[in-house]
Amino acid sequence: MNINIYYILIFQDQNKVIVLLNEPIEKEDKLRITVDKNGEILEVSSVKRRNPFTLYFQMPGKYWL
Repeated sequence: MNINIYYILIFQDQNKVIVLLNEPIEKEDKLRITVDKNGEILEVSSVKRRNPFTLYFQMPGKYWL
């Protein structure tokens, strides 16, 4: 499954991102979340699964620099 989110507004004091999925993910599915900041690609290293339809992560600190 490939999911693309093209625009999201995140504030520095509220850096937690919750992703709601239309289809469930399985335990064996591999996740990779990347953030494009003006052409610079940052990979989010810690993605948590709340349930099969919900993922959450915090924006990396270097994103705000």
